[in-house]
Amino acid sequence: MTQPNYKNVLQSCFVAVLLVFSSCNPEGNNTVNFDRAAMLENIGSNIIIPNYSDLSDKMNLLKQAATDFTTAPDNSTLITLQTTFKNAYISWQKCSAFEFGPAMQVSLRMSINTFPTDSTQIQTNIASGSYNLATANNIDARGLPALDYLLHKRNGNNTEVLERFTTNPEAQGWKDYLTALVNDTKNLVDTVNNSWSPVSGNYLATFISNDGTDVGSSLGELINQLNYDYEQLKNARIGIPAGKQTLGVALPEKCEAYFAGYSAELALDHIIEIKDIYLGAGDADGVGLDEYLIALDAKHGSGQLSDAIKTQLDLATTALQNVPDPLSETVVNNPTVVNTAYTEIQKQVVLFKTDMPSALSVLITYQDGDGD
Repeated sequence: MTQPNYKNVLQSCFVAVLLVFSSCNPEGNNTVNFDRAAMLENIGSNIIIPNYSDLSDKMNLLKQAATDFTTAPDNSTLITLQTTFKNAYISWQKCSAFEFGPAMQVSLRMSINTFPTDSTQIQTNIASGSYNLATANNIDARGLPALDYLLHKRNGNNTEVLERFTTNPEAQGWKDYLTALVNDTKNLVDTVNNSWSPVSGNYLATFISNDGTDVGSSLGELINQLNYDYEQLKNARIGIPAGKQTLGVALPEKCEAYFAGYSAELALDHIIEIKDIYLGAGDADGVGLDEYLIALDAKHGSGQLSDAIKTQLDLATTALQNVPDPLSETVVNNPTVVNTAYTEIQKQVVLFKTDMPSALSVLITYQDGDGD
């Protein structure tokens, strides 16, 4: 009987193992002809930086309007201030998903958009005249939601708003708190904006170069925060006010921009921006996550996953367009239209949080939360 040549067998096994590993894709996509760095450059240069720059500009205008109002508080300067505030709040919706890198370092989302705001804590701060907005007990007494409370009344009566800053015995305290809130928010936004800017901090270069798919990669952080932000839309902006976590009992006071009354408009702006991030459509319609999924030939049923995600985003957007403001009244008086929007938003979660990360070989690591 011929004995086997164990040396040849071992050599053959070794070659076979090499072939297997060389054909395997440790990240799930190395063999795909797709330039992740180019996608990150488009998202960074044409979406993230312009969005932060716009928010910084809006905050500059808000600071000037606040100065004009506190110097001469009247109906004209108040309306201008309310308008510039709304513009800044809308601009923030386009930056909320980028809570990584510079934004994560200053906890931007939590610092400037924790809602609902704590009106009792705000009044305590104003009465004392001594407060540190950066402390934990003031996390829900600062930022845009706190400004919403200062600048609006639920009944829309600007005369009552003006009284806070004029005839009220603590009028100066209200002015000082308004100024402190605007400066605090502006400084945080400027810090992040400057860090991203190619002229100053140039975090953009770091974002582009970190083009893997592992935990801590730019793609990994982007996908995680895009998902987290989408769940804030589903839960904090729509679901909680609609009573999805309270056995159907609506909680209108939990709405974003509760006092100004344009919560649904902000939610619509929010999902539109999420779609733009997914499509890579910013200042220029460049390469986005959808092109990456197409390159991977990622499937959803018998079709393309990229198409399924876009279609569901469109359906959710249309459903949100049908929700009238103020959302705080709609969740009570017309819950059906809100529930329809919530359902369409909910349908996207599996596509976004399970199917897309799986196709891109990205691990979801964030913990779900209920509010910004």
